[in-house]
Amino acid sequence: MVASLGLYGFGQQSGPVDHRSDPSALPRFPMASDFAALDSLAEKLRTRPLHVAVLAPDQRILAPDAPAPVLRLRLETPGLTSAWAADTLRCYVTGQPPAAVRWIDKDAGLLEVQAHEPLPIGRSKYTCTAPVPGSPGSFYWYSHLWMKPPALGDWYDD
Repeated sequence: MVASLGLYGFGQQSGPVDHRSDPSALPRFPMASDFAALDSLAEKLRTRPLHVAVLAPDQRILAPDAPAPVLRLRLETPGLTSAWAADTLRCYVTGQPPAAVRWIDKDAGLLEVQAHEPLPIGRSKYTCTAPVPGSPGSFYWYSHLWMKPPALGDWYDD
């Protein structure tokens, strides 16, 4: 709806933006309370977008009893080789150990990411990062937001 109205929108997923970012769901980095440290700002300013095509699923809203979702991606970051990414890419899940990453086709940059446990009620993210070659302390970054309502279907207070 945001895109159809010609508007810009900010999402609840973290990450940097550039000219290829979707203007209807721009990522952002929080810079308040626990996230307001100056060291944190410097790290965030060095990040670069990890461009991906989301191949599956089409929906970001999960059923209350859904198992851990499988996110299928194709890497589309210029200059980032799939072989290099396969060795350095790590994906994280809100409140869980790092996600399982399964390469479907390294040459084509196709992979799947899945949490080890079902996601909790509310907002959760899968965040994938990879160090930028030749740029110490810089990372490519992509976050995928998931929403999961309570069993009664009402959204939580937040």
